[in-house]
Amino acid sequence: MAYINIDLARGTGNGIIAQFRQFAEAFTTRMIQHRVYRTTVTELNSLSDRELDDLNIGRGEIHRIAAEAAYS
Repeated sequence: MAYINIDLARGTGNGIIAQFRQFAEAFTTRMIQHRVYRTTVTELNSLSDRELDDLNIGRGEIHRIAAEAAYS
């Protein structure tokens, strides 16, 4: 009989549970990052051209700035 040592509370080990836990953590992190990106783009797009100019941001830079905020 084979014996598998898996700490279910931490999800450590070499089994499918550990792999699923890693996948779930990566997926959750990615979703949070995407939410930050989306929120940043929405908020910056809602500003007027004058407000963006006061912040030294051009409309073409919004997606780059949002990506830096979310994924850096």
